[in-house]
Amino acid sequence: MMRYEARNAIYAELDKLGMIHGKEKNPMRIPICGKSKDIIEPLILPQWYVSCGGMAKRSTDAVR
Repeated sequence: MMRYEARNAIYAELDKLGMIHGKEKNPMRIPICGKSKDIIEPLILPQWYVSCGGMAKRSTDAVR
């Protein structure tokens, strides 16, 4: 299913379930590709985190 079809299908399903509580214009800017003029969709990427507890303790100990 193409993304614009998926948006409409999701909206219709949420409306059918009674989860849509209104619809209003959103003044946000939608990023558009300069070459293809297609909408640039956000890409969800896995996140990684660094445990900074030990590093912070060593740093504060060194300063003290």
